[in-house]
Amino acid sequence: LLPANLAYVIYTSGSTGWPKGVMIEHASFINLIYWYNRLLLLHPEDHILLIAPFGFDLAQKNIFSSLISGTRLCLPKSGHLNHLELADTIVKKKITIVNSAPSAFYPLLDTTINDGYKKLFSLKKVILGGEPIAINELLEWSKSEFYNGEVINSYGPTECSDVVSFYTVNNYEWETLKVIPLGVPVDNVRLYILDGHRRLVSLGLPGEIYISGACVARGYLNNPELTTEKFVADPFEPGARMYRTGDLGRWLPDGNIEFLGRGDDQVKIRGYRIEPGEI
Repeated sequence: LLPANLAYVIYTSGSTGWPKGVMIEHASFINLIYWYNRLLLLHPEDHILLIAPFGFDLAQKNIFSSLISGTRLCLPKSGHLNHLELADTIVKKKITIVNSAPSAFYPLLDTTINDGYKKLFSLKKVILGGEPIAINELLEWSKSEFYNGEVINSYGPTECSDVVSFYTVNNYEWETLKVIPLGVPVDNVRLYILDGHRRLVSLGLPGEIYISGACVARGYLNNPELTTEKFVADPFEPGARMYRTGDLGRWLPDGNIEFLGRGDDQVKIRGYRIEPGEI
């Protein structure tokens, strides 16, 4: 087994039923898992609730992080869409960590609002990713007496092993933040904001987000044309490649990246990519 061997192929959402198979190598996946374990300080007393289909790279991250840390991974009996059951599971299993798309987490808040979010008291870390976080959806929970942890915004495409940046929301920021930043790069990942000629833009100016480093996938399975289009040479690191996200962003003075939308018409619904032009 070598670091460059293929670890898995996960297909991105396909608007027309023809999704793209992303090839992730062992080195990229292991880099993600070790960063994730360090971020969450996982140990056997933690309990992770899996709120994602097994076909999501979000699920793979939690499954394998549990295996190498001894953390308990809890699987809902009736799937991930019954939020009444999920709320009860959080209480019964003393869940400490939830990782999901924001729109998959909001119904949990709706389900537990009547008792002041008491059922969510055990949560220490809530990692949300796949789409922008609506602060107003989390604000009331963050001010409740049973808010006992922190929210982490994670960002990254399937083509780059799921997560390439993160931002931890401090409790005092909920009232002041208008938009939760994408944050700073994870271990061994480089993020660039580039203009249309792939030149670095100045602080505060918008550009396209490019991703380089240990996270970058091998490419798309049996699709060399699209691989060549999306995975391009890194002009700042000889021999390296970077992935064109199509996302727009800018560097903030504090070193975080702010998400500014898409450079095309792509939208995300519950973490799934939708290309309106393909429909």
